[in-house]
Amino acid sequence: MNQAMEAFNAAFAGFAVIVVPFAGSQQPFAGILGNVKTEHTAYVNGDLTVLNQETMPCGETGPGNRAFSRIYYITNMGEAQVAEGSLITNGNPPDGYYSWQPLNPLYSQGLYDQTDFLKIMGATGRGIGNAAAHEIGHQFHLPNMDCGTPDQLCIGTGPQSNFYEYYSSDGKVEQNDGSYIGAGGYLYVGAPLQWSLDDKIYLQQQLFSK
Repeated sequence: MNQAMEAFNAAFAGFAVIVVPFAGSQQPFAGILGNVKTEHTAYVNGDLTVLNQETMPCGETGPGNRAFSRIYYITNMGEAQVAEGSLITNGNPPDGYYSWQPLNPLYSQGLYDQTDFLKIMGATGRGIGNAAAHEIGHQFHLPNMDCGTPDQLCIGTGPQSNFYEYYSSDGKVEQNDGSYIGAGGYLYVGAPLQWSLDDKIYLQQQLFSK
């Protein structure tokens, strides 16, 4: 979980927050850790039976919920495999097309070559940390959440998919020419990931008012 903690910490670097890891129940946390009052919790759920019941997102926060969110390990791992994939071309545009091959290493009992597995684990951790940051944005009801659509662009410079508020948690992002790249949420710890300009100001105001 080191990559997850690093990514989550990077999302809130420069803000008046203290990030505290907690291992315990997936039930709503009472908000007390020792002598410290905690707020804005993100639970990481790795229960496969939950995923089998229905298709789960990478993360979710209930409407109006300002206390806790849930992040789903299995879903993030699946999208991490997509993000660490590679582009395959069949011919050249406009007659050809692009396709994206997720990273699916062959399992061997000896695990002689762990390179691909380590890539997936790293991307999974980064995805969990960045998904948790996104869901914390929902807890604060940031005005630019789920941006990146034609009706609501993320406010700032750089690719839309490099904003913490970006609406999609897919492991790949389509470019203007129809090709794909791995989604930044699984590849980066901190920059070039960023909060939109309005939300960064709003978040600073909310945190300093506590």
